[in-house]
Amino acid sequence: MIECGSLEYAQARIGARHGERLREADWHRIEVLRELRPLLEFARSTALRPWLAGIDADSSVHRLEAALRDRWRTVVGEVASWMPARWRPALAWWSVLPDLAPLQHLARDEEPAAWMRDDDAWRELCASAPEARAARLAGGPLAALAAAWPAPETLAQVWQETGRGGLQPPFVFSALHPARWAGLRNNGPLGLKRSANGAQFLSPGPMPWVCVMAKIRRPEGPQ
Repeated sequence: MIECGSLEYAQARIGARHGERLREADWHRIEVLRELRPLLEFARSTALRPWLAGIDADSSVHRLEAALRDRWRTVVGEVASWMPARWRPALAWWSVLPDLAPLQHLARDEEPAAWMRDDDAWRELCASAPEARAARLAGGPLAALAAAWPAPETLAQVWQETGRGGLQPPFVFSALHPARWAGLRNNGPLGLKRSANGAQFLSPGPMPWVCVMAKIRRPEGPQ
């Protein structure tokens, strides 16, 4: 029997999930649907169904994005649980990815967006006085990111360095090497922007998860 928490177990689970990916015909069907209601109905008949929990045709864009953020955190936790124990903290740290843009926005003393005030993950921090937010962050589960509060442009770097710490696998964060971030546009994951001097900035608006999902590479060849 393959033991849970081993690389063999993780490989088997990942292989099973890979086998559930959408077929080419599914992607073509999604591409031709122009109304949200029939698109959701069809998507729920595919492997996208778990991502659509809590979403319906009347959901606002902010509700839709909140549901996708919650699902992202759930998936990250699930995948991390498959891995060897010493790898889990690094993989679990990926669940923080949707939080980086709002954090950077607040660290710049910007006014919280309405969707941030309504989000369970951000309500308390947004309600705090601007001068008290760094201390509140330092006392919570994202305390490791508090070091970036005085210099918001370093938030992504602090997130990466925290994920690389200890005995965690060094390759886990290679996908977000700064050199690769240079090619992302404003509508990329987290709304990442690049300034003329190469500093990294995150957009204050809601994260374009729909764009991210739409840009998932489809498998090549017949399915």
